[in-house]
Amino acid sequence: MDRINAIYYNETPTSGNSLPQKRGLIRALRESIPAPVQHAIARSVPVEVRDFVVSREVTGGLDWNRTPGFALRSDLFSFLRLNLSGREPLGILEPGSDAYHRYIEHVTRCFLGLRTNGTNVPIVEDVLLLQQIYPGIRQHLLPDLLLRWSHEYPVTEVSSKSIGVVKGAPDSGRTGEHRPDGFAIVSRLVREYYLPALQTLPAVRISAVVDPLPESSRTAKMLLPDADIYTDHRSMLDRSSIHGVLVATPPSAHFEIWTDTIGRGIPVFVEKPLLLSSQIASIDAVREELRLMIDFNRRFWPNYIRAQQLLRDQAIGSPVELEFCLHLDVLGWSKITMHRLNPMEGGVLHDLGCHAIDLATELIRMISHSRVRFP
Repeated sequence: MDRINAIYYNETPTSGNSLPQKRGLIRALRESIPAPVQHAIARSVPVEVRDFVVSREVTGGLDWNRTPGFALRSDLFSFLRLNLSGREPLGILEPGSDAYHRYIEHVTRCFLGLRTNGTNVPIVEDVLLLQQIYPGIRQHLLPDLLLRWSHEYPVTEVSSKSIGVVKGAPDSGRTGEHRPDGFAIVSRLVREYYLPALQTLPAVRISAVVDPLPESSRTAKMLLPDADIYTDHRSMLDRSSIHGVLVATPPSAHFEIWTDTIGRGIPVFVEKPLLLSSQIASIDAVREELRLMIDFNRRFWPNYIRAQQLLRDQAIGSPVELEFCLHLDVLGWSKITMHRLNPMEGGVLHDLGCHAIDLATELIRMISHSRVRFP
């Protein structure tokens, strides 16, 4: 991105192997300290310290008056963030302006023009504008551009007519990354609800399915002929290279699958509740980073978002107490997830009570002096 930004301002020729760069202290240290030493330090410090280091590596040493965009540290795909005015502290690109569109076209052209030296094969498949793919009130939290790399074997030298020769090597100690098609799914709920949603996402491909029931496994193989089918999650984790796991089993299995999966460094999206009352004490033993998202999907429903906006804008006054009561067709939903009627799986309280608490908290999180009462 240093070179692409410089070329955007006509500050460098289009050939040559290097470009003088201003580097922040953290960035220079990351490039000079051996990867095993970095890993040892990372394991010994709090997550907040690691987040600070990554943040300073990304932003340190940049001249924000001449930085229309910058790269975020990631794996599998690459993410770019635009330095937008009104969103970033020192933003210079006006959203929707001619300069905004020119810069996106410039970045896209530069990356799509990169070819491997010798074989002349493109290394970037496409560049996606995420704001168009994932609209919503929280889209400002997302990166702006996503680069999907081709399946070319990793190379250390590429070139293009626009930016010349670029050389690089892994700086994290890893010799590879996750598979681009790595995503695993579990259960009937996933097949009937999550699967149609996942198939609308261009960056997701389902590569493994876990289901202990023979009939369900056969159905999964018919729906996803290219996916590997497993009867237990540990076999999948041992044999598959996956990028994420979606868990929608009965609640009693959530905690075990989650802890086994994050132990491999794989992020998890899990149906609620994450764990039952009998498992609460076990959470203290989890030492790995909580690479987790729980499916509190109702907080994204338009009616709840609208209610939160009304509360935030004080359109109905300044609330001091919120009485929250969740109404829904329990028997209707239980045709898909019978466990919510089973006390051994937490019953209705665990399945829907956590939804009610999450929604009430989400509704009033901007109003610190309010309190919630559940009838």
